[in-house]
Amino acid sequence: MRRERSLEAAIEQSSAKLDAWLAVDDSSPSQKASRIEEVVRLCQALEQLPEAQRIAIERQYFDGQSLEQIGDHLGRSVPAVAGLLRRGLQSLKITLAEDERDAKLD
Repeated sequence: MRRERSLEAAIEQSSAKLDAWLAVDDSSPSQKASRIEEVVRLCQALEQLPEAQRIAIERQYFDGQSLEQIGDHLGRSVPAVAGLLRRGLQSLKITLAEDERDAKLD
């Protein structure tokens, strides 16, 4: 349940940032729609990560927290947090590449 709330909060924050970004963006409606689809895919891929990896990524990339701050929250060392981030980003990269490949096949 806590994971769902954390993910919902991250999505809401990202959505607010995306709305602000799109408001000043002068790209075409189809380009904006494509970017929104990418954000949705990213959120879905984040949801598939193990909880600690997801939290580490959300806190660093959405909240701008340092490795030390994330480590304090998770009760892990800085090198352990770095490993969570590395593995989480690697998993996201693979998942998003597979999604893109599957979308091209459809």
